[in-house]
Amino acid sequence: MGLEITELLELPNIYVESYSKTDKGWLLQLRPLSDGMRCPGCGRFIDRVHQAPKVIIRDLAILKRPVHLQIPRRQFHCPDCQRYATEQLEFVDWRRRHTRRFEQDVYERVQHSSLEQIAREEGISPEEVRGIFEHVAAQSKKRLGRSGTHKHR
Repeated sequence: MGLEITELLELPNIYVESYSKTDKGWLLQLRPLSDGMRCPGCGRFIDRVHQAPKVIIRDLAILKRPVHLQIPRRQFHCPDCQRYATEQLEFVDWRRRHTRRFEQDVYERVQHSSLEQIAREEGISPEEVRGIFEHVAAQSKKRLGRSGTHKHR
């Protein structure tokens, strides 16, 4: 059903199972394509899902309407080392509620506009915009391995 939308979305190892238009924008239900993951403790491939609560993650808009991705956050159990491990999604930083590309877009726009303006355009709070800006700036600083100064309004 969602092959064309999956291709348009361009998220790694993800399939769009279904989508719907809501009063808040688009909601896309996603399914990971991988069967499991490598255990961070022992390196064994694990595919025994312990739990998979669904989370909602904000992505870039489609046709000027907000996009929310619903995806199971799978936690696996390793029978060898008895550890639990949560699957990492390539397109979302750990414990974040937005895709990396959404956060990068907000970060770039804040450099040319105000926090309040971006907040209004995205339907989020100025504090959330500030948090996104600071997170992306910190990630950029880590990647560059040096300190830099970032100015926001």
